[in-house]
Amino acid sequence: MTAYRLTSRLLALAAALAPVFAGAATAAPTVSSSAKDIVPLTLERVFGDPPLQGRLVRQAEISPDGAWVSYLRPSETDSEQLELWAQPAAGGAPRKLVSAADVLGGRSQQLTEAERMALERKRISQGGITGYQWCGPSGKALLFPLSGDLYLVRLGDQGPTAQRLTNDEQVPEQDPTCSPDGSRIAYVKGGELWVQALDGGGAARARDEGRDGDAFLGPG
Repeated sequence: MTAYRLTSRLLALAAALAPVFAGAATAAPTVSSSAKDIVPLTLERVFGDPPLQGRLVRQAEISPDGAWVSYLRPSETDSEQLELWAQPAAGGAPRKLVSAADVLGGRSQQLTEAERMALERKRISQGGITGYQWCGPSGKALLFPLSGDLYLVRLGDQGPTAQRLTNDEQVPEQDPTCSPDGSRIAYVKGGELWVQALDGGGAARARDEGRDGDAFLGPG
C-alpha cells in the first residue's frame, strides 16, 4: 500500500469514527460547578455502569471495499461485554452487527486456558466478541472467534446474519485467517493447521490435502 493510499484510509477512518468518539465522550458523566450538585464518588460508582470514561470503542477498521467502518464497543447493558458494530463510511447511523448473546443462544461464554492466556497477552479483560477480521475483498463478511469456536457474520440486504463455522468448544480454533478471496479460512487446532471452505464444506488438515501456507494464500 502506497503512503498516499495509507494516508487516505487513515483520514477516512478518523472522519467516520468522529461521531462515535463524540458519542462516547458525551456518555461520560459531568460534574456540576455547584457544590450542592456534586455526588460522592463511591467504589460502587467507580466500577459500575455506565463507565466513568464512557463506552470507548476499540479495534476500528475500514472494510476492504471502503464502505464500512467496523469496531468493538461495550454493550449498553454490560460494559464488560464487547459487541461488533459498524457504520457506513460515507455517513449514517452505527448499527450492531452481532453480540455474544445473539449467537450463544443462552449458553454462557466459556474460555479455554489457551484463549484466556491469549486475551491476557493482548491486555483484554472484557468478554464477548474480543476480536474480528474482515474476510475477503467484498466487505460483506467478518470472521470472529467466540467461546472456543469460529463464527462468520455476513452483511446482506436484510441485515447482518451470523453463521457458526466450527462446533468444538473443548479444543479451540486459534489464529484464524481468511484467504484473500474470502472462500476459505485457516486456523490452528490441536497444534495442527486446518483449512475449511466457507461454502459449507468440512474442515481438513492442511497436510492431508498437501497444502502449505503459500498454497492457502493463493487463489481459492
